[in-house]
Amino acid sequence: MSDQHRGKKMAEEMEFEFFQSSYEYVTGDRLSIVKDGERPDFICHRTNNTQIGVEFTKIVRSPEKTLWDEVLDRSYYQSGDEVFFAIQEAIVKKSQKMQKGLWRLAENTMLVLQVMDCPLSDTVLHFDKSLQSEMAASGFSEIWVADYSIIEAFNDVDLFGIHPSKYWGIHRGPRPHGHKPYG
Repeated sequence: MSDQHRGKKMAEEMEFEFFQSSYEYVTGDRLSIVKDGERPDFICHRTNNTQIGVEFTKIVRSPEKTLWDEVLDRSYYQSGDEVFFAIQEAIVKKSQKMQKGLWRLAENTMLVLQVMDCPLSDTVLHFDKSLQSEMAASGFSEIWVADYSIIEAFNDVDLFGIHPSKYWGIHRGPRPHGHKPYG
């Protein structure tokens, strides 16, 4: 394993920990990593000792688009509608990859879409229930959008549950109510 790959896996594990904390807070279900890898990124045990795959996908702008957005528009993060369309595109692409085979636990894999540079509050305005039924057909057992743009302020992530329907909507991370960033 190369140093670059090892570094990528270490970063994914740190990102997993942020998600894991919020996921447990929202669902009451603890995920424990059994094995890391690719397709999916992690195999985990649930609280009930069943296994589930967890696949992370970052929603980010290309470096070129980031540069031009900042230079020309003074836009320092993606707009909510850009993120919304990127989320839909990522779900379709990951679903197609999963259906091609060579995917461990394809029948029970969770997709976590990591929004990196746009607050989830800007993105959720574009979600509606029609997305939920469309994404349920993707083959993923669960689909979550995780707001990694707020980690520095709150040290946790907010989640938006897309699938299954019982988790539809925004869920704040486990930070105490009234907690303010930076003191």
